[in-house]
Amino acid sequence: MATVNEAGGPILLGGYDAKRCAVRVHHDHNRLVPKTAWVPTPEERARMDAGNAFETGVFAELRALHPRAVLIDPGLRGSDAVAATLGAMDTGVPLILGGWLPDDLEGGRKGKPDILIRFEDGYVPADVKNHATLQPRVRTSAVVSPLAEPTERTVVSGWSSAGQYRFEDGLQLAHYTRMLQSCGRHGGPRIGAILGTSAVVLDNREPQTVLVWHDLEEPVIATFSRSRGTAKRSLLERYDHEHGFRVRVAANARMVTGSPDDPLPLVDPIGQEECGSCPYGAWCAELLGDDDPSMQITIGRLGVREWLALRGMGVSTTADLSALDLDDGDFLDAYLVCRAVNSLHNCNLGG
Repeated sequence: MATVNEAGGPILLGGYDAKRCAVRVHHDHNRLVPKTAWVPTPEERARMDAGNAFETGVFAELRALHPRAVLIDPGLRGSDAVAATLGAMDTGVPLILGGWLPDDLEGGRKGKPDILIRFEDGYVPADVKNHATLQPRVRTSAVVSPLAEPTERTVVSGWSSAGQYRFEDGLQLAHYTRMLQSCGRHGGPRIGAILGTSAVVLDNREPQTVLVWHDLEEPVIATFSRSRGTAKRSLLERYDHEHGFRVRVAANARMVTGSPDDPLPLVDPIGQEECGSCPYGAWCAELLGDDDPSMQITIGRLGVREWLALRGMGVSTTADLSALDLDDGDFLDAYLVCRAVNSLHNCNLGG
């Protein structure tokens, strides 16, 4: 059953939510938190503009290579865009650009994948990213496709798709995969592709931009396991965990009315790099106060897992942090155990 608010509207999270700070999801759905539009800095605006220009160029190249590809009118919204996307799927076109999938009410999802690729009797997702998608590696390989033949997957040696963006990109592909499954349009294998800036040599030709494929069922993410200590999980497994947790965060936040019986939030703020581009950055800073070390230490700052571990050990102020004895073996052992436990979530204190 879909999770709904008091007004009957379902909780629907987008493709970015599973990889964002869960506190942001809480604030999005908490009616008592003021909603302020995020104003990007000139540098952030330039990066966004570059990303949009890159996507426009990619779409133009794909349409030139594939005359039957369908570009969904960017002026369409909501049900009209969904209808156009489903109509294109019904005709079996090889590529759908700028599509809009039906809301997954049961799963709590909404989303607009950049590219849908015809695969077997359905479609698989691909996304356009203005960043590198491959790294040179002597002993590894990657699976790629030329833009002219998106379904012809080729293994290339000397490259790895396990770059710094693999986790976040993979979660987004997993989100669209679950949406395609929900509407009965998925093409079978749990795979997805990222079309970025990396180029490789195929068939002894000049280097060319390629789609880089990710196996969403391959165990690649090391996480804490209560039974095994650590375990590798697939991108789909990790996505299902992160998305499901954030749906619960959103449902909990919608129960807040300002009464004494309000539930406690499932997450608490932690200062991190993401705060600089979040519309709730100032709100979280006020909640944390001036003495929270995660907000005060911004050069060489610790990650979310590290702060979670320290908070779990009672370190909540800059004075607590400065009093730590890093040569204390007992402290280090306890810290490492606490950090492993907190690796289960990207950003939460109660999930």
